Amino acid sequence: MNIDRNRLEKVLELVSETRILVFGDYFLDQYWVTDPELEEVSLETGLPANQVVKVRLSAGAAGTVANNLAALGVKEVVALGIIGDDGNGLELTRSLRRAGVTTDQLISSPERLTPTYTKSLFLQPDASQVEGRRIDIKNRRPTPGHLESELVQRLRQAFLSVDGLIVLDQAQEKNCGSVTTSLRQALIALGSHNPDQPCLADSRTRIHEFRNVVVKVNEHEAARGWEGAQASFAEICGLIHRRTKRPVVVTRGADGVIGFDGQECRELPAIPSPEPLDIVGAGDAFSAGFLSTLAATGNFWEALQLGILAAAVTVRKLGTTGTASPEEILRISAEI
Repeated sequence: MNIDRNRLEKVLELVSETRILVFGDYFLDQYWVTDPELEEVSLETGLPANQVVKVRLSAGAAGTVANNLAALGVKEVVALGIIGDDGNGLELTRSLRRAGVTTDQLISSPERLTPTYTKSLFLQPDASQVEGRRIDIKNRRPTPGHLESELVQRLRQAFLSVDGLIVLDQAQEKNCGSVTTSLRQALIALGSHNPDQPCLADSRTRIHEFRNVVVKVNEHEAARGWEGAQASFAEICGLIHRRTKRPVVVTRGADGVIGFDGQECRELPAIPSPEPLDIVGAGDAFSAGFLSTLAATGNFWEALQLGILAAAVTVRKLGTTGTASPEEILRISAEI
C-alpha cells in the first residue's frame, strides 16, 4: 500500500464529513437458527417441524452497503429505494435506523413486497451451524409507474444534496426492483449533467446498462460481458471506459483489484489474510470504502486502497456480514 498512516488517518477524517446516498434494492436478511434436537412432529400434518431458537435480522443488499458506510463513520448515509408496507419492511427500516442510516427517502408501498432472504441455520453438536435451503420473497411483477416516478423525483432531489452516490442493483427480475430502466435513464442523465459527482454502480445482472458512473465488475463479468472477451484486462477496462465515460473497477477476490482511471491501468494486490475467511459482504465493504473516499478526496487510487482495506477487515469476521470501522482499518493497515 502506498498510503501511510498519517494520510490514512486524514482520509478517514475527511470521510467522516461526507454525506452518501445509497440508492437501490433494499433486502431484509432473516436468519432462523434451529435446533434439530428439539424437532417436533406436527399433529396436523405429521411432518417434521423445525424449532427456531434464535432469530437474527439485518439489512441486506443495498442495506449492507449502507451499514458499511455508517460503520466507516460517514456523516450521513441516506437510503433511497422502494420497500413493502409490511412487517419485513418495518424490520428492515428498524435495522437501518439502528445503524444510523437515514430512512426518510425510503418509499413504503402496500403494492410491493419487501424483498427478504430467509436462511435456516441448523445447530450442530459442536455448536457450529449448517445452512439449509433459503426461502426468498421477491417482487416478480414490474414496479408500478407511479412509484417509479416518485423514485425518480426523490433521486433527482437527493443527488445534488450529497457528496456521492452508490447504486446497488440487486433484483434479477427486470424492472421489478428499485433500479428499473426508467431510474437507470434518470441516473445516466444526472451523471451526464454532473460529471464531477462521484457515483459507483454495482449490478447483479445489468452492469452493462449503466453509463456516466464508475462501474464495479468482477473479473468474470469483465472477461465475458464486454465486446472483447479475449482482450487483456487493460483493454477491457478501456472498452468499458469508452462506454461509461468514467473510471473502471475490476474486483478479483484474493488477487486484488484492477483500476483504470481513464489513462492508466493498475493492479492493486489484496491484503493477505489468515484462513479461515468469510467473503460474504466483502464486495459491499469495498464499495463503501471506495466511494466514501472518492467523495472525500477525489483521489481514485486512494479510494481503491481504502476499499481494499475495508474488505480485508470484513473477510476476517466469520459467520456474519461484517463491516469495517476506522479503528479496524487503521489496525489492519498497521499489519501490512
